[in-house]
Amino acid sequence: MTEQAIEKTEAGPIGSLRSMLEKSKSQIQVALPKHMTAERMIRVAMTAVQRQPKLMECTPLSVVGAVVEASQLGLEPDGILGQAYLVPYFNNKTKRTEAQLQPGYRGLIALARRSGEVSTLYAELVYEADKFKVTKGDTPKLRHEPNYAVEARGKILGAYAVVIYKDGGKDFEYMPISELEKIRKQSKAAQFGPWQTHPEEMYRKCPIRRLAKRLPLSPEFQRAAVLDEYVDAGYAPGMDFDAELENSKPELGVKGLKSRLKAANKEESESLPPGPHAAEGESASKEDQ
Repeated sequence: MTEQAIEKTEAGPIGSLRSMLEKSKSQIQVALPKHMTAERMIRVAMTAVQRQPKLMECTPLSVVGAVVEASQLGLEPDGILGQAYLVPYFNNKTKRTEAQLQPGYRGLIALARRSGEVSTLYAELVYEADKFKVTKGDTPKLRHEPNYAVEARGKILGAYAVVIYKDGGKDFEYMPISELEKIRKQSKAAQFGPWQTHPEEMYRKCPIRRLAKRLPLSPEFQRAAVLDEYVDAGYAPGMDFDAELENSKPELGVKGLKSRLKAANKEESESLPPGPHAAEGESASKEDQ
């Protein structure tokens, strides 16, 4: 059945989407980890769609595709617990609104812990009233004393992520608010989705995403980190989810996502006119590398 036929069914948009997800239940179950069920994933997805009306403007296939992606990563896209979000984007090529999966900071943490390499991974915000110091060099250190004695801790100054490996090794990444805001402003979803509804969680995710490039973790964690960067940049992964649902094969590996992100950044940069705008495009392509 084509998308157009699905959209014209008498059940209405909600019923049509639910029906399409139900028909894809077996493929969703195959993609999910053993401790999760397709029934719950479909229920979570439908609740997320009903909470955010703009998702109803998305093509049904794109919503199903995002749910399959969430299933492969083992993350629930409820948009509340922070594991992952279903985010609507307008695709300039297809001229249609499409849903994309965007991993949250709690989702990245969950994937890191599942890898078996990490004992602890967490992210925190730094406020004006806190005591905070970062030391670089051959013995890097990070010291943070949150000031819980005051009613309001002031403005956010930055965010950091800390990882402790099971062998005792440690690493951290700190990003000042200027860098966090630069990423937010460059995001194609700066005015909607989790950047609007959960900005503090998005701030926390930024240093985790940057730290992820140094973590020897699972392919699922790396895939989620790259996918998040890809989606935040506003590029549709270009996966054929219709064929994927038929064949139940992995859609795109980490290398494939990285390659497409690099190509998409280059294409956008080259499409900009000479002058200041071209420089801005180049800067955007290098952000968070």
